[in-house]
Amino acid sequence: AGAQEDFHYILMQLIDGEFPKYDQVIPQHTDKEVILGRAPLLQAIRRVALVSDDRSHMVRLSLAKGSLTLEADSQGVGEASEEMPAQYGGAELTIGFNGRYLTDALSSLKSSDVKMSFIDEVNPAILTGVGEEGSLSVIMPMRI
Repeated sequence: AGAQEDFHYILMQLIDGEFPKYDQVIPQHTDKEVILGRAPLLQAIRRVALVSDDRSHMVRLSLAKGSLTLEADSQGVGEASEEMPAQYGGAELTIGFNGRYLTDALSSLKSSDVKMSFIDEVNPAILTGVGEEGSLSVIMPMRI
């Protein structure tokens, strides 16, 4: 019997254009930072997101001194809320994100702790691994 070979093809086309200036969406000066355990945060987002809206997948993060509260809700499904300790001493802030985007960014990191940096509830947030050079995710917030 002869061995059958599988062939895979990749087709691409070069386009003439300029790569977008992505660095313009990375906030240069943030004034609010929170440090959290990556695994507990990832698990909490996954639990809370189970009841998030099917279209938006919104998870709200509410920061207060020493804590982070995660919330999600969906009409007809219910609501979920979970509070966890956080290294945060700034002004109170509530900001909404697509839970899938947050879990994707957190899953790409390897460090045990993560730092999220904010300006306010409408500007992009930065997510980095503590002690993990070269890791940086920019996450756009959603209107609450």
